[in-house]
Amino acid sequence: MKITLFALGSQGDVQPYLALGAGLKQAGHTVAIASHENFEAAARGAGLAFWPMHGNTQALMAGTEMQALLRRGNFLALQRYTAAAAQEAAGHWAAQGLAAAQGADLIVTGLGVRAPRRPPPRSCACRWWRRPWSR
Repeated sequence: MKITLFALGSQGDVQPYLALGAGLKQAGHTVAIASHENFEAAARGAGLAFWPMHGNTQALMAGTEMQALLRRGNFLALQRYTAAAAQEAAGHWAAQGLAAAQGADLIVTGLGVRAPRRPPPRSCACRWWRRPWSR
């Protein structure tokens, strides 16, 4: 089976998908991971194909503006800052994600996981599909 794993975020977000991918590959599947460019070496080191996704969360977190926001401790300001960065990257992620998903038999992602009967927030630019198993 050809599987594409999507893992965006920091190392703590991506590492479990690398471990999952390595296990799936060991079980005989063809596995690719779509993640930020700075995780390419880790993905290839785990023996996985790699699809680069725009951005570098670690660099964003280490940046001077983010560090200043962290020092102030204003959670709402932090949310606004990271939401703006995600919104800027969303167009790239859509195009790159579509390319990474082509030909996959299974797509695994933890992005946008929501309660089954809860609609997405108004800012979500995606379509909400009701899954038959969520009743």
